[in-house]
Amino acid sequence: MDTDSRQAYGWQSDCPLSLHDKIRDDLKLALRSKDESSRDTLRQILSEFPNLTVPIVLESGKKTTRVKKPDEITDDDILDIIRKLVKSEKTVLQYQDAESSVYLELLEKYLPRMASENEINAWIEANIDFSQFKSAMQAMGPIMKHFGKLADGNLVKNYFNQGNGSDLETIDIEYRFRLPDNKEEAFQLQLDSQTIELISPRDNHPPDWTRLEFHQCPNCPLSSDTDPFCPAAISLVDLVRSFDGLSSFDEIVVEIFTSERHLIQPTSAQQGISSLMGLLIAASGCPRSAYFKPMARFHLPMSQPEETMYRATTMYLLAQFYRKQASQDYEMGLEGLASIYRNMQIVNNYLADRIRAASETDSSVNALILLDMHAKTLTYVIEDYLEELRGMFSAYFN
Repeated sequence: MDTDSRQAYGWQSDCPLSLHDKIRDDLKLALRSKDESSRDTLRQILSEFPNLTVPIVLESGKKTTRVKKPDEITDDDILDIIRKLVKSEKTVLQYQDAESSVYLELLEKYLPRMASENEINAWIEANIDFSQFKSAMQAMGPIMKHFGKLADGNLVKNYFNQGNGSDLETIDIEYRFRLPDNKEEAFQLQLDSQTIELISPRDNHPPDWTRLEFHQCPNCPLSSDTDPFCPAAISLVDLVRSFDGLSSFDEIVVEIFTSERHLIQPTSAQQGISSLMGLLIAASGCPRSAYFKPMARFHLPMSQPEETMYRATTMYLLAQFYRKQASQDYEMGLEGLASIYRNMQIVNNYLADRIRAASETDSSVNALILLDMHAKTLTYVIEDYLEELRGMFSAYFN
């Protein structure tokens, strides 16, 4: 086909046509010009439309989904489809040791232009007041919130690593949830590598259920005079908003990226949400959950109760080793760990009351209840569980 026809393909947000209409117009162009590769690529995008669904409730009360009507399909829906196709093609090219393909190049013509490093740096200089953050790296949150998917997080980090604001390293963890309607919810978390606390933007209007005095834990050492909002509740706001409408036993797929591993696992909504929720609470800045920061630093996604018990026990005993080195009182038993978990049971119960006030469905509440079940289990059975492991350590008795 001729070069002018090839250049006509593509879309940007300032285009007078919707992305849906532009793809259909471009398909007609490809058919007229007998451009088979472009025709097949555009048909591939359109073939994904039946996977776009919306949740509905039948007269019987049963929850299900239906395919979106053409006028219900948004540009964001289509962009999500294209991004997934791009990601899949890049994976194939990586295995083929190839840099690009005609298919990939055409797909990328329909994605919004990514912000350049110069544009990112200029926006930061003009809009970010680092004095408003406890540490400069906390500014990462509002920066990424502004650019969304139009900025490469590594380019933003370059700004800090070049001596602007801070040179602190971050711990990056990403959770992606593919929901029953094939929509995807993504959570890109950044932890300050020094404090092991979430780096997130300040929300000037947090929901009322996050106020400290609303269902405040009786064992909470904070005061609303200095801390008007519950840090653990604040860490869960986006999660609760994203999954309101999802039922506990809806089947989902969770994809998790850390610097150490990449995990894809089909599971129930409450299991997947519980894994993310445990990480968020541990790194939230809540004084009762702060003991679990080492586990957040070495996060093990979708861990089983036995794995959690082992990790919690080794974490606690390592803490006692450090206390001994610092000439502080230390314990060789596990009563202190049991006490920490008893306090977490109280936190979990009161957080559940907050989430009930914010949610119409049960997935987030039940995810927290699942965490609380783990806490209760560890408190009561840890000694028996550790006795089962004794045989593994026989070499240490010789």
